[in-house]
Amino acid sequence: MDFGISTCFLGGGVIGAALGEDSENNKNLDDNIEMVSGSPGEKGGDSLEKTDGSSEKEDVSRETADYKNVFVLNLLEEWEKYSGDNVSVSFKTSYVYDYGDRTRIDSEYYNEISEKLSVETKESEKISDGDWITVCGIVGKEEYDGLENAFIEQTGKKPKKEYESGKSKYDKKKKKEAEKKENNFRKSAKEVSYEALMRYPDTYKNKKIKVVVNITEVEPNGIIFPGDMQGTLEGKEAAIYDDREVKEPKLAKGDTITIYGKGNGLTTVKIKQKSGIFSKTVDKYSIPGISIKYMDLQ
Repeated sequence: MDFGISTCFLGGGVIGAALGEDSENNKNLDDNIEMVSGSPGEKGGDSLEKTDGSSEKEDVSRETADYKNVFVLNLLEEWEKYSGDNVSVSFKTSYVYDYGDRTRIDSEYYNEISEKLSVETKESEKISDGDWITVCGIVGKEEYDGLENAFIEQTGKKPKKEYESGKSKYDKKKKKEAEKKENNFRKSAKEVSYEALMRYPDTYKNKKIKVVVNITEVEPNGIIFPGDMQGTLEGKEAAIYDDREVKEPKLAKGDTITIYGKGNGLTTVKIKQKSGIFSKTVDKYSIPGISIKYMDLQ
């Protein structure tokens, strides 16, 4: 994973300028002073000298550090790896809570991973839900600690571009990982017969299997059994559970598919008899259950 290095500055007025908060005070300061000494890496501050000819100087204290640019989803997935590190993270805010003396910012990711990044700052800049920001901070020990000693480096278009660039690399990485995972699963799946699944349901439960099934009914809704589909394996009934991460292509009655999945033990089929508006179970029997992880449509 490639990281860039971002040098972030924390100090009165500096962050406000980086955020584009161009107040009248900041404008006046910019018009009347220039930086004449000091460097970003020196503690004790830079010196600001008035340009009107006077020798009066103002010391501005700054703290600087090198921050690793980390894509937010990589951070959330590998939190322990970055714990204690100085990081720079760009993201879109989901919720912003103003507590007066501090601001808490949450950014949630439920499409890719069920996690969220939390940040607390002491800054007074107004950040709203949906704003794009880059935050510098120290990765806490636990995920719920979020980023500690955090401050906002910048907002606007640049954080959005940095996020989109990181997301592109993240998606390519995830695609390669998914393809490798699928190939390994397919290679390790063992062909198994209906008889074996029926006689040894516990042996094959959660074990990788390969079977050819004909779909006879789609979405029985648990009326007959709690599977997603009914099918036949070697001409005999089987309960099919669609556990694919992406449920496409959609399956239809009459499809013949090669399933790379797992045994799902035995499923109980209930035979119902209606009596008026009610129905009652008059008989039941067991059939093999099969969970689809990957499949080929024949």
